[in-house]
Amino acid sequence: MAEIFVSYKSEDRAKARLVADSLAAEGLDVWWDPALQAGEDYQETIDRNLREALVVVVLWSQKSAKSRWVRSEATVGDNFGALAPVKIEPCDLPTAFLLVQTADLTQWSGDRDDPAWREFVGDVVAKRTKRLSAAGASGRASAPDAEAIEGIFWQSIKDSTDVADFRSYQRRYPHGHFAEIAANRIATLESARRSVKPAEASPRSNHSILLGLMVAVLAVGVGAAVWLHPWAPSASSQTREHSDTSDACEPARRDWEAIRDTTNSDVLNELLRETPEACAVLRAEVRARLNEVVRASPAQTQRTSTRRDTPLPAPPVPQRRTQPLVVEASGFVGLVHTALGECMNDQNALANARPCGAVPENAAEIRFSEPVGQTYRLDVRYAAEQSRPISIYVNGSLALANVLGQTTGGWEAYNQQWVTAGAITTREGANTIRLYRNDVFPHISAIRLTPLN
Repeated sequence: MAEIFVSYKSEDRAKARLVADSLAAEGLDVWWDPALQAGEDYQETIDRNLREALVVVVLWSQKSAKSRWVRSEATVGDNFGALAPVKIEPCDLPTAFLLVQTADLTQWSGDRDDPAWREFVGDVVAKRTKRLSAAGASGRASAPDAEAIEGIFWQSIKDSTDVADFRSYQRRYPHGHFAEIAANRIATLESARRSVKPAEASPRSNHSILLGLMVAVLAVGVGAAVWLHPWAPSASSQTREHSDTSDACEPARRDWEAIRDTTNSDVLNELLRETPEACAVLRAEVRARLNEVVRASPAQTQRTSTRRDTPLPAPPVPQRRTQPLVVEASGFVGLVHTALGECMNDQNALANARPCGAVPENAAEIRFSEPVGQTYRLDVRYAAEQSRPISIYVNGSLALANVLGQTTGGWEAYNQQWVTAGAITTREGANTIRLYRNDVFPHISAIRLTPLN
């Protein structure tokens, strides 16, 4: 199979062709999906080439950064040390790949003597050489199996509310492990969409409610009594409403639908802060609900009765964690077939409990509370003379699969090293990080969470 796999979004096909052809002109063995032969199974061929590639070149653009397929293929490459990402246009990288060194071809137009291109080719060749060296005598670098690739993609869509994501899964994995669940999700989402159509056919009433809330807030501020009337949207408000249907507003809109009845002002403030300025209608709805909640609180009611001409101050917002959180192995809980200092030369690290053989379901957990959910870089300190990759679950969901497969030179205490597993996202309140391996554990002595936002 080809040594270089190119991952991209279909809208970027022209740039992908330029990159693939230029890599081939450098003497590299390149595969991308136009290389599919007639009669070949689409999903099986792509997955096979992805599994067997020495280097996974991911072309980041505004569209590919939002593509679940591209992000999943990038995750596969990253998990096995094969990822060689490159920006082909200015864009924000997905959170999980912010710390991955990324080449910049945003100004490249095909000149193979361009310094940016030469640097990128050097990165790809170096990655290929390193993977070949790691393969050793076997001639085959470590690679995910078909089930691992399917599992990574399923994890990326399982909480989606977009029917298209599950139809995409069905097309690529018609007989996959999650095919029945995907079919049920499609049926549920389509049923919910049909049930809300009557409300969508009458936007005037929604605008009336929204304006009513906003006018009510104004009335409290100036001490005036205002009669509320139905409101027909103007051309400018229709333009703003249209902007709220853009991709940039969709995540915030989903969050708003999930918490619109909340009485927690902290949650509303957080959503308001995360909602883009361009989403004017959505921001107005959230702000109106926030003012409702603030007015209803006893402390705020007392303030408004004495100073009605004073704007209502926003309630305090929980502070994000700014310093790294380090948890030593002695603080791990939920140990399954693991123990501190067993069968090894480091009394401060976890390994398999006696008799220290390979037993199923080896696991350990770290539990902590968060004032505000946020994204972290997860590092693990461990020793391993042999590759023993683990999977990491956050609050019950697989976050990082088959990571930390690197060796550190031995099992001794002085072989302990910090190794980056990847990025994870926590939630407000209680959180659980579960380290899992269905085989002998590496000798883990600590984890470290470093804030990324």
